[in-house]
Amino acid sequence: MNKYKIIKIINTTQEYASKNIKINDIGILISEEENQSNILLFNQHNIGDFTFAKIQTKDIIVLDVIPIELEEKVEKFVKENILEFSNHLGLTKSKFNEFDYVELQKDYNEYGIKKGDRGTIATDKTIKGKVLVDFTGVTKSGEIFGDVILVNIEDIKKVN
Repeated sequence: MNKYKIIKIINTTQEYASKNIKINDIGILISEEENQSNILLFNQHNIGDFTFAKIQTKDIIVLDVIPIELEEKVEKFVKENILEFSNHLGLTKSKFNEFDYVELQKDYNEYGIKKGDRGTIATDKTIKGKVLVDFTGVTKSGEIFGDVILVNIEDIKKVN
C-alpha cells in the first residue's frame, strides 16, 4: 500500500497565508492526525524551497499517490531534512515579479555583464535563490548584445 499521497491545497486561512501557502499549492501528505495532516509543501515559484506544515484535512484533496518505488526517496528526504523543517516555517515569497526592471549590483564578468547594467526579470520563478534576467539589447545598427542569465537575487535591485 502506498504510504505517501500527493495533495493540493483547496482552501486557505490567515494562518496559511502568513506562511505564503496558497490555494493550488502542491505537496506530499507525510502523516495524518485527527483533523489535520502533516504536509511537505513545495514552492511553485521558488524551486528548491519547501515547508512542512500542519494543514486541516478539509483544506486538501488527494491527487495521487507516490509510487511505491519512490517511497524510499521520500522517506530519506524527510529524515535528512527533519531538522531543516524548523527553519522552513513557510514558503518564501519572491522579491521580484516577471517583467520587473532591475539593476545589477555586482559584475558577472563571465557573461560580460557589469555592475549597473539593467535588465528585465524573465520569469517569476526562482531557482534556489536565483532568477533569470534578460540583459539583452539592440544597438542602433540592429546588432543584438547581452545575454539572459541566472542571477542571485541578492545581486539585483528593482528600479523604476
